[in-house]
Amino acid sequence: MELRTLTTLLLLIGSVAGGVAGFMHLEKLGFGDALYLTIQTITTVGYGDLAPRTEVGRLFANFVMLGGVSVGLAFLTLVLWPYLEERMRNMFGLLEPVKARDHVIICGYTHVAEEVVKELRTYGVSFVVVDKHEEVAHRLRREGAPVVVGDPADERTLIEAGVLDARALIASCRDDSDNAFVTITATKLREDLPVIVRALNVENIRKLKSAGASHVISPEVVGGEMVGRSVVAPYAALFLDGVGLSKELHISQFRASRGAEIVSRPVSHVGAVSGASVVALWLPTGKLVVTPPPDTTIEEGSVAVVIGSLEQLQMVKNMFGEEHGGKR
Repeated sequence: MELRTLTTLLLLIGSVAGGVAGFMHLEKLGFGDALYLTIQTITTVGYGDLAPRTEVGRLFANFVMLGGVSVGLAFLTLVLWPYLEERMRNMFGLLEPVKARDHVIICGYTHVAEEVVKELRTYGVSFVVVDKHEEVAHRLRREGAPVVVGDPADERTLIEAGVLDARALIASCRDDSDNAFVTITATKLREDLPVIVRALNVENIRKLKSAGASHVISPEVVGGEMVGRSVVAPYAALFLDGVGLSKELHISQFRASRGAEIVSRPVSHVGAVSGASVVALWLPTGKLVVTPPPDTTIEEGSVAVVIGSLEQLQMVKNMFGEEHGGKR
């Protein structure tokens, strides 16, 4: 449960409990009458057959009324109304349509997804979060993030999230089976959609690939590789950590589009114009060239992996003629 919701509920319960205890002590009432009087006071419906009889009881009722009304309004505004609104939207299909195009759909807002959102925001890539938990949706909306509430494995939910116009989908649910169902549904709707899946268990990597995932990433495998690299090649590990943690150094990829400035030019042109470094190049034939020679020609459809600052990567993006996506 969200902290704000829990705090509001505890304050409301505390107000009622305090009112009951106070009236029982000051007015010498039983529990039922004290609860009845407390509810009348908090809701300000007016006293009928039962009202505070003593002066100190009436003074106490004033404090209960002021505190209870404030907490009650907070409960209605922060808890009850958003919940009812979301239920009505889901019941009658009144969810606002997602207008994004060429965006990334993130299914399941976990800790991994939270980091993904930070990265996408860094590079200005639009995204939509899909999560079945309404409290998660409320928090994301307050942060200005587009979100669709629903089962990410349901076709209607993914269509609502704009799967037909998305550039990629990330399955980061809290269970591998959920990720598998999301993958199957997404690839059924869009066979050409890149689907990146987080695998919680290494044993499920092959199954998730069989379900149609383009890439399967296991935190256990990645973590093990990082630990092993730190032992075998500590300086290389420090460099990679620097790329991951630096706010100035970023790594990204670019595809040379038709008519782009970079087409038919050598790799050295990238560094000469932007100062960034091309560390790998995928040729249209599918061949990977690591640290390509400076005179290697960049053809249409080639994909370059580039390291540099955000300003340098922006210049490279202009040369390649397409949006970039990368890793800090």
